Amino acid sequence: MEKIILDNLVKIKLKELTTTLFNDEYFGFVEDAENYVNTILDFIFTIPTIKHKRTLHTKYGSFYCKYKHNHKTTWYIVFDIEGDTYLIQNITNNHSADYPKFISWLQYRSNICMYSTLHQLVTHNTHSRAPRLVLKQPNQKILQQFNPTRLNFFQ
Repeated sequence: MEKIILDNLVKIKLKELTTTLFNDEYFGFVEDAENYVNTILDFIFTIPTIKHKRTLHTKYGSFYCKYKHNHKTTWYIVFDIEGDTYLIQNITNNHSADYPKFISWLQYRSNICMYSTLHQLVTHNTHSRAPRLVLKQPNQKILQQFNPTRLNFFQ
């Protein structure tokens, strides 16, 4: 059976989240804020059964998955896997200060994947009678803007 271990950073962030949700009046009762955090924890403990993606920048983990709590909030959980042990390294959401850096990194990855897919379509359809799309190189401005070696997300 898989084992889930929460890094101290994650424990601290989740504890602070409960306090922040109550103090900033997102919830009127501490119990409601705790229930919100517990639903995130419930999701974290199901990570071994959920589809996850590999990260390009492994500073805080080699994998990540998304938990959409409601239509406004998406949580990003970053982790490592060693055997049957999952070490949850970090957690952030689309409202946090870390999010713009994280999403820039995801957009970089998405642009690379899109280029790769288009390149495969062009090279594999060379015998088609339809007009051929010529794709020379990815947009270098985009590649420089989202260079993962220059990003320092989750700091």
